[in-house]
Order: sequence, then structure tokens, then C-alpha cells
Amino acid sequence: MTEKGLWTSPGGKTSANTLYAAIMREVNTKGKEARFKKTEPGVSRR
Repeated sequence: MTEKGLWTSPGGKTSANTLYAAIMREVNTKGKEARFKKTEPGVSRR
């Protein structure tokens, strides 16, 4: 994602966890308007 310019980690020690948190934050705050959809526990789809 970094190579394609889609995501830049804000400096977290665990970039995968930081990205997951950002995706979940968007899903929770934007609901149906989010770019991602939670499909099952632990899985998000675009």
C-alpha cells in the first residue's frame, strides 16, 4: 500500500495493526458510507 501511495503509516511500531485500526475506525464512524465493509470477524473487504 505504501508503494502505491495508498497508505502512509503515521510512525506506529506495528504498521499492520495501525492500518487495521484505521480501517476499523472508518467502518465504525462512516457506517455504510465507509470504503470498507466488515464481512466476518477479523475480515474487512473493500
